[in-house]
Amino acid sequence: MAGPRRGAHVQVSEITRLARETLMARRRWPKVPDVLPCPGGDVAVKVVSPKEIAQYADPGEELFGCYVTEQRTIFLRSTVHGEARWRVLWHELMHVGLEDSGLRNGLEHPLEEAICDALTSLVMRVVYDRPANS
Repeated sequence: MAGPRRGAHVQVSEITRLARETLMARRRWPKVPDVLPCPGGDVAVKVVSPKEIAQYADPGEELFGCYVTEQRTIFLRSTVHGEARWRVLWHELMHVGLEDSGLRNGLEHPLEEAICDALTSLVMRVVYDRPANS
């Protein structure tokens, strides 16, 4: 008796993948928390207007989120929703982790951003099973 056809296996796995993506796309993302416990103390999370978050941006820069160390506050842009908002929150939490651990000292800004992006991709994949390019 012949084994399963390769084409059939690919088709079933493709259907499974599409079904999973459809279900994940429909996921209702919870509201982000107002406060998060972190190693260096609690961090407030505030969803603010694009105008409010722009005060922390460099000229010509558009921010979706930022961590303000002096205030121990993460600001998230109100026009970013759902999964994207959670990605931005995790990215900013990575900045908090680097700051609280002392690892941020001496890091060039582009390297710090790359580290935060990489760790955010890992968290989104492990915690929410969401690939970086989804």
